[in-house]
Amino acid sequence: MSERVHRQNFAGSVAKVRPSPVGGGILLDAAVARVGVLTYSDGDRTWNELLPEEEVFAASSTDTLRGSAVTVLHPPEMVTAETWERDAVGHPTGDASRDGDFLVVPVAVQRADAVKRINLGDLHDVSTGYTCRVERAPGVWRGQPYEMVQRDLRYNHVALLPEGDGRAGVQVSL
Repeated sequence: MSERVHRQNFAGSVAKVRPSPVGGGILLDAAVARVGVLTYSDGDRTWNELLPEEEVFAASSTDTLRGSAVTVLHPPEMVTAETWERDAVGHPTGDASRDGDFLVVPVAVQRADAVKRINLGDLHDVSTGYTCRVERAPGVWRGQPYEMVQRDLRYNHVALLPEGDGRAGVQVSL
């Protein structure tokens, strides 16, 4: 039996920033997740977890992006109805699609302070906050060892971060 845990995937990029036809915001395409091995730490130990293709692109996972929040940084807890007004600066606007190992979703950012920071380049990296089940299943993926596999991803938010805060390198950027 595996438990549901909170995870963050610093995996995506945002491209094609364009004005929104509604209300002065902007629209962009965000690569919000990726297939691969991610490293986690609890302060005492570090371990690797695999996000397999069949989980990242599963409709049961990608459908949870609909209605989720776009935030500036990761909020201190998962976004809820009670924290939406404080945390949300936008939302996904369409269906997720695949681009190689990346999951891409169109998002709208409507809050003026966030739009300004994106346009200035202050917000550059992208990350998702989600819950998943992790199962102990050691292996190797493309030469990278892992100890656990993430299953049943349920997205909560897409976070916009300053450059360098994402773990996936230059591919994880605006």
